[in-house]
Amino acid sequence: MIPPPPGSFREPPLDSAGPRWEDGNPGARPGRPGPTEEATMRYLLLWHTDETELRERSPEWHEEIAAFLTRFEDELASTSELEWTEVLAPESQAVVVGPGPVARDRDPAVEGKPLGRVWAVRAETRDRVVELASELAGELDAWIEVRAALPGSQRP
Repeated sequence: MIPPPPGSFREPPLDSAGPRWEDGNPGARPGRPGPTEEATMRYLLLWHTDETELRERSPEWHEEIAAFLTRFEDELASTSELEWTEVLAPESQAVVVGPGPVARDRDPAVEGKPLGRVWAVRAETRDRVVELASELAGELDAWIEVRAALPGSQRP
């Protein structure tokens, strides 16, 4: 087999945390190093919000937040810290399924404040993740939950 040229993509081994470039960095590009698998941990940043709370915000707030989140996510993507992000449908569209299977509408009194958005990031230190969460919390005027992904779950 002919080895790929320097800086080109190669398929990851099965136990890898994701696609890697020849320099060993997941998501890194030539001239722009990303975090290394060995020195990083995956974290989830979770924003819990509900439809009522968002409806009470002004149109200007929504515009400012959309601009901030675009810039925030672009900066994380450019440093290879952002793996993915999801915006979830409103809780009025959620269904809760229990054993049986029993399905019912979501009850905020039981489940608490719903999850509205998730960011999966890789960072070399917990302090960096707290810094990112703090930036989000300050702009969103909300609490951001930080959860480490267990190492065994960090597979492609």
